[in-house]
Amino acid sequence: MIKVFLGEDGFTRQRALERAVQAGLGDRKDDPLSRQVLHAGDSSIDDVAARIVESCSTVSMFGPEQAVILKRAESLRASDMEFLSKWLKTEPECLLFIEGEKIDGRSEFSKVLKKVAKVEEFELPRAHKMAEWISSHCRSEFQKSIQSDAAEYLADAIGPDPAIAHAELEKIFQSDANLKSITVELAAKFVVPQREMDSFEIQKPFGERNPQAFVQTLRKLIHQGMDPIPIVSALYNHSVRLLHVQAMNAERAAPADIAKACGMMPFIYNLANMPGQAAKWPPALLPRVIKRLGEIDFELKIGRYANNAEFELAICALIVR
Repeated sequence: MIKVFLGEDGFTRQRALERAVQAGLGDRKDDPLSRQVLHAGDSSIDDVAARIVESCSTVSMFGPEQAVILKRAESLRASDMEFLSKWLKTEPECLLFIEGEKIDGRSEFSKVLKKVAKVEEFELPRAHKMAEWISSHCRSEFQKSIQSDAAEYLADAIGPDPAIAHAELEKIFQSDANLKSITVELAAKFVVPQREMDSFEIQKPFGERNPQAFVQTLRKLIHQGMDPIPIVSALYNHSVRLLHVQAMNAERAAPADIAKACGMMPFIYNLANMPGQAAKWPPALLPRVIKRLGEIDFELKIGRYANNAEFELAICALIVR
């Protein structure tokens, strides 16, 4: 059995690796002598590739089969990959598990692995998919549920980091052995916002003209210490994009062409529902908003606002009406 685990999601990757090793070892999974862990790039080992081949070959001849685990595969040298490729082409009978962030798909080593091994890839969930990941993880890992608004809260508070999400969910469930489902109140009680927000996150509630979400996002950005100028810049750029969308929609331009004019990937353009956002702004209003944002940017640079409260009022006046 040869299995390969790759991808940036180290948390899920490591858990999948451990489950595979335990399944391969069966009754001997708790025997510390039943596995050997090697790290690519380990300076204490002269030849990692040779050690892997030796460990896989020797054990199968003279003793119970041992699981050989190679970690940090991305650190393998070219000579190591060449050596292992030749050996793997012989289709050896062994328990070999390879783990790492990535292997160059153009390399001979990668091509050989795809032929002789089962390769699994684990990518980090996208930010907009994190709430869905949390809900699924609650069911699969804890056999419990989480309310959709609670999952959304945790995704926003934690960010797209599966390891942190798992730890926070585990903490909540361990607080009450009889707990069957996480509510948003419970999530807010145990988990405080931990991630740093980016200025572009204010664009969506602005474009959708959602006063409550806009004010909440603005307050979070200012509370974490973000300078007002990047916030104004994000709003200015988004307003200009919405103006482009309105004008090009009126000309019946193709969505892909509009996305290109806005400097956006078509996937992101559709995901953000830019046509829907643009439709919520009266055509005569956007040019005035763009003009006002330019004025606010200038006023910030000359010290017009004595404090954040004055800046917030100026920005909120653009949408809270």
